[in-house]
Amino acid sequence: MTAEIAILNRNGVALAADSAVTVSGPGGTKIYATANKVFALSRHGPVGVMIFGNSEITAVPWETVIKVYRKTLGDRRFPTLSAYGDDFVQFLNKRNRLFPAVQQRLELMGSFHGYCKAILGEIDQELDKLLGSGPVSRVKAETVAGAVIQSHAQQWIRAKYLPGRTPSYVNRVIGIWAVDIDHVVNEVFKNISLAPPSRRALRRIAGQLFAKDLFPEDGVSGVVIAGFGERQHFPSIVVYQLEGIVMDRLKYKRLRSQTIGAGNAESVVMPFAQREMVNLFMEGIDPDFLEMVGATVTGILSGLPDLLIGQLKPPRTRSRAVHNQIGKIAKTLGTEFDKRLREYSRTKHVNPIVQSVGSLPKEELAAMAESLVNLTSFKRRVTRDLETVGGPIDVALISKGDGLVWIKRKHYFSPALNPQFIADYTR
Repeated sequence: MTAEIAILNRNGVALAADSAVTVSGPGGTKIYATANKVFALSRHGPVGVMIFGNSEITAVPWETVIKVYRKTLGDRRFPTLSAYGDDFVQFLNKRNRLFPAVQQRLELMGSFHGYCKAILGEIDQELDKLLGSGPVSRVKAETVAGAVIQSHAQQWIRAKYLPGRTPSYVNRVIGIWAVDIDHVVNEVFKNISLAPPSRRALRRIAGQLFAKDLFPEDGVSGVVIAGFGERQHFPSIVVYQLEGIVMDRLKYKRLRSQTIGAGNAESVVMPFAQREMVNLFMEGIDPDFLEMVGATVTGILSGLPDLLIGQLKPPRTRSRAVHNQIGKIAKTLGTEFDKRLREYSRTKHVNPIVQSVGSLPKEELAAMAESLVNLTSFKRRVTRDLETVGGPIDVALISKGDGLVWIKRKHYFSPALNPQFIADYTR
C-alpha cells in the first residue's frame, strides 16, 4: 500500500508520495522504503506522473515503462494534459517490445488462476454449509459448483465491453490459449467434478477478463498524470486504472479528470490509496467513525417502531399500519441525520480548506502535500498496523513556467559521486 496526494490550484500542482512498497513471498511479507512513485512524464513539458497500487504492469516495473515512454515522447508536446494521458495510454495499448507475447500469456493465466481460486473459495463455503446437515454427494457438489460458476458467468455477461473490445476479441483469446485455460481449470478444480457447461462458462470468463469493464480489487495500478498542456494556463489532472496487457491491448479506464480555473474548481485536494488521514483532515471526521455513527443511528432507529408499538399498545387492527408509519418516519430521520452531518462537514471543514488551498503559493502547496502524506505515515508508525506507508517522501512541484521541480527526492546513489549521470540527464 501507499499514501499519495495531488494538490492543485491556479499556481501549479504538488505531487507527494511515500516510499514504502510491500513485497509478499514464500518467506512472508516484507516492506521496503525505497520505491519511486513520482516521475517526470516529459523532460520538456510541465507534466508529472504518479503511480499507486501495483508497482508493475504485465511484470514490467512502472519506472521502466515511464522512462521508456519518456524517451519515445522526446520533445513532443500536446495542447492539453488530457492529450498527454491519451498518448501515454496509446503507447501501452499497442504492440510493444516491453510486453512480449509470452508475458501477456502469463498475465492472463495469472489473473484467471486467481479468479478461479476465488470461485473455488465460494464453492467451498457453500459446501461447508451443506456438510453441516450431512454428507454431500458428488452430484450435489457438482450442482453447487455449477451454480456458483454460472453466477459469475452472468456477472461477466452483463458487464459492458471496454472500448475497442468485441466478442471476436474474446473468441480469439479463448482460441489461442484454450489449452492453457483448461490447464488452469483442471489445476484449481482438481478435487471438484465440473459439468461441461461449467467448463465452458469458465473458458468464457477467461476470455472476458481483459475485455469487460470489471476490475479486481487487488492487482491493478493507478496512474495519475498532472500538469499543463501547451494551451493550458492552469493545471489539470487525470486518473487511470490499469490492470494489464493481453493480446497487445491494455485493460484500462479513466477514473477521474479535473481542470483548475476557467469556470472549474479553484483548487483540488486528491488523495490516493490510503486516504483516511487526508479525509480526516479535510472532512473533520474519520471515515470509519462516520460509517460507524451512521450504522449505529440506523440500527437504533430501525428498532424504534417495535419499541413504540410496545409502549403505545395500539389496537391490533391498527398496529401494522402504525408500525409501518413509524418505520417511514424513522427512515426519514436517519436520512436527515446523515444529510445534516455531511452538510456540517462540508461547510465547516471541506469548503474553508478548499478555499484556503486556492490561494496558497507554490511553496505552501508542496509543504501541504508532504505534511498530509507524513500524517498517514505517522499514524501507521504509532499504531499496530503494518507500516505500509513510510520512508522518505518524494515531493514534486509543477508550474507553467518552471515545469517539474523536485522539492524533495531520494536517490539510491550520491549525486556528488555521479556527476556523469547528472550531466547526461540534463543534456
